[in-house]
Amino acid sequence: MMKYILFIACLFFCNVSLAQIQPPPELKPRYDSSIMCHFPPQATPPFDIKKYMEKNCHYPDSARKAGIQGRVAIQFVVNEKGAITNVTVVRGIGYGCDEEAMRLIKKMPPWKPAKEGRKAIKTTMIQVVRFSME
Repeated sequence: MMKYILFIACLFFCNVSLAQIQPPPELKPRYDSSIMCHFPPQATPPFDIKKYMEKNCHYPDSARKAGIQGRVAIQFVVNEKGAITNVTVVRGIGYGCDEEAMRLIKKMPPWKPAKEGRKAIKTTMIQVVRFSME
């Protein structure tokens, strides 16, 4: 008999706890089929970034001697004025390549900032710098 009472009590408490998870009706999201996907605005460089990388990238001697090749992913912020700030390595390969990739990004000319409407906004970007011995 005690087992049945415990079983019914468990069912009751489980039901009560699940009922509390449901959001109130006024907080449920409303979907409008007329709204399309919205991608965040992106900043753009006013120069050919591939040519900039080829011209200014210096392969680190330690990486060349060790035969290191690969890609370094750098994250940075293009602020409202187009200046590059907050440069960090997201994925590195070491042997001086990470530092060289950060140097390249920091030395870039100003970008055209992203705009939301007519207002310039900060944008987080990721740029991959490729190191190969070809």
